[in-house]
Amino acid sequence: MPHTFAKTPWAAAITLIGVGLFGSVACAARLALVVGNDNYHAISSLKNAGADADAMATALKQSGYDVTPTKKDRTQRQLRADVREFRSKIRPGDEVVFFYSGHGVALGAANYLLPVDVGDQSEAQVMDEAVALGDVLNQLAEAKPALTLAIIDACRDNPFPPRGGKSIATRGLTNAAAATGQMVIYAAGTGQKALDRLSANDPVKNGVFTRAFVAEMKTPNVPIDRVLKQVRTRVAAAARAIGHEQVPAIYDQVEGDFYFYRHASIAPELVSPSPTPVTGPTRPSRVPLAIGEKRISITFKGTSWTEVRSKGEVLFSESAIPGTREFTGAVPLTFIVGNASRVSVFIDGKAFDMANVTRNDVARFRVE
Repeated sequence: MPHTFAKTPWAAAITLIGVGLFGSVACAARLALVVGNDNYHAISSLKNAGADADAMATALKQSGYDVTPTKKDRTQRQLRADVREFRSKIRPGDEVVFFYSGHGVALGAANYLLPVDVGDQSEAQVMDEAVALGDVLNQLAEAKPALTLAIIDACRDNPFPPRGGKSIATRGLTNAAAATGQMVIYAAGTGQKALDRLSANDPVKNGVFTRAFVAEMKTPNVPIDRVLKQVRTRVAAAARAIGHEQVPAIYDQVEGDFYFYRHASIAPELVSPSPTPVTGPTRPSRVPLAIGEKRISITFKGTSWTEVRSKGEVLFSESAIPGTREFTGAVPLTFIVGNASRVSVFIDGKAFDMANVTRNDVARFRVE
């Protein structure tokens, strides 16, 4: 029976295929292809696949990847051409990331990425007009990269309407049979719903899983298996706080360590996403600030979706769980704080009064 892998009652997948240890080949390139499909022609469209792709592209660039300009709303012909062109750039020993956000289905024993021009008449049509994930991974493997990380955030609602009482695909995702050198992560466990939003007032454009992944990958000197466990903890806590169950599933057959940031000195100046006890804001680092910079400390007494921008660029964006986050940023700073009644913001050690800038428990304000 066919199964969908979709972002609502199903799970996003990350497949990590390793041919060697990260950083083991001198002067290896770090390359990434990022795809986001929202606007489908014959099946239901999506709202945040493109935004998730943009967030991942930005995070990968910050970690040193040469990211091909984000590909959006790709037809079958375009998506296959994107993969071929990307594969031609890979040299033996490179480190490679392929990110896809959009609809996907499992038909038979294979998973398929759905281009925006896929039809909806039959299973045979979908298999013919979609792009098999296995084919993508095989093409990348032929280039002999040292490591290939394929992030497949294709877990949304079943996009196929029922016809004659039956649908082309049904709910569910089979367990990952990870081979040696592979790591597979789903955004939710079997039968669980992967959350796109934490509430109707959630101002963050990314799904809960993508938010957590982008935040956790910025922690330096943490192997990927630990990063993923932190992602699981963060997602489960955020979901639990609103009475929902979502626990990302991890299947790990990778030997050795992979890092997004191997040394603290090259990590972006973002908050540590690891939760810390809530005892009030800790004292910010006394490292001298540049002109126009502010020390920011945010204490979360409950789950909150929060975004901070510095000069228009995202400085901090995540679904935070209880704890304190500290970082610095240049003015002007703009803040969006969800569940504001359970959050305290300190600028240069002084509490910021959010009472007059809060509506429906979401605070929006600017610091010059």
